[in-house]
Amino acid sequence: VRADLDAQKSVLFSGTSCQVAGLKKYLGKEYDNLFCVDIVCHGVPSKNVWDAYLCWQEQKNHSKIASVDFRNKKDFGWHDHVETLYFENGKSTSSRVFKELFYGHTVLRPSCYECPYKSVMHPGDITIADYWGIEKAAPEFDDNKGVSLVLVNNEAGEKAFEKVKEGLIWKQTKLEDSMQPPLKAPFPKPENREQFWRDFENKPFEYVAKKYGGIGLKNDIKKFLPAIKKALRNPLYVDKAELFYYMALCYEILENKSKTLKCYKEASKRDLKYICNLASFKRQNNDKDGALKDLKFALENTSDAHLVESINSAIKDVEKSIEFDKDIKRWDKLTRFFGID
Repeated sequence: VRADLDAQKSVLFSGTSCQVAGLKKYLGKEYDNLFCVDIVCHGVPSKNVWDAYLCWQEQKNHSKIASVDFRNKKDFGWHDHVETLYFENGKSTSSRVFKELFYGHTVLRPSCYECPYKSVMHPGDITIADYWGIEKAAPEFDDNKGVSLVLVNNEAGEKAFEKVKEGLIWKQTKLEDSMQPPLKAPFPKPENREQFWRDFENKPFEYVAKKYGGIGLKNDIKKFLPAIKKALRNPLYVDKAELFYYMALCYEILENKSKTLKCYKEASKRDLKYICNLASFKRQNNDKDGALKDLKFALENTSDAHLVESINSAIKDVEKSIEFDKDIKRWDKLTRFFGID
C-alpha cells in the first residue's frame, strides 16, 4: 500500500475499523491519494473455528467446498441469516450453525470485547454496513433483498459520495434511527467463552455444533417452546392440559426440574389423566411420598375406569418403591451394627 501511495497511485483500502486505523498508524502521515472504507463490524471470529466448521461440513457431505454464500438472500431473504455451502460434487446445504456461533460471541477475538470503534466515530472516510433498522428509518426501502447503510465521515467521504449518488437509489435518514448495536458499544465477553474454547479444543466439532450452534434435540425444543406458549395464550385452544403436558416433556429433556414439575402440576390440575406423569416425575426425583399423595387424591376424584386402573397400578409401583427404600435403610442399619462392609 505504501509503495503504491508513494508512486502517486490512487489507493482504495477497505476493511474493519481496526484494520483501517492500523494502516493509518503504520503509514504515519496523511495521503491525499488514499481513500478508506471501513465497515460496521459485529466482531472478528476465529479462523480456527471457521476452518473446523468447513471441515465438518465437508465430512458430512463427502466433498470439498467450492464456495460459501454467507447470507443466502435468494432463497431465504436478507433478514433471515442463513449460510449456504456449495460443494464440488454439485450438492449444497443451508445452515445456521456458524451464524449461531458468531452471534453467540464466544468465537470473537478477545480484543473485540474492548473495541474502541463500536460507536459512530470511525477512521474510514466512508463507513458501510447492512442497514438494520431500515424498517423504521425508511420502510419503503425494506424489500428483504438488502439495504446498505452509508455513513459519510469527512470531507473526502462527502466528495466521493457526491460523485456516485446519481447512480444510487438513496435517502438521507436520521442517525438515531440507524443506531444498531455495533454503533453503540462493544458486545460483552460471554460468561461461557472459556467453556466454549475448552470444548472446541477437546471435543469433536459435532459436539460444539450441537451445544453452541443451534442443532440437536435440545435446540429444536427451545424453538418449539414459544409455539406452545403462544397456543396457551390463545383463548380458542381448548385443551390447555395437553399443552402443559407437552411443555413438561420439553422442560424434562432440557433438564429444568422446577419448570417440569410446574407444568406437570398444571396439566394434571386440568385433566387427571396426566396425574400418573406427575407422580412418575416426582418418584424419579425422590419425592415418592408426594407422588403417592397425588395418586391417592386423583383416585378419590375420578370415576373413569381406565384412569382408575392406571392410578392403582401406579400406586402399587410407588408403594413397592417406598418399601424397597425402607428395606435398604434397615439393611444399612444392620450392617453398621455388626460392622459389616
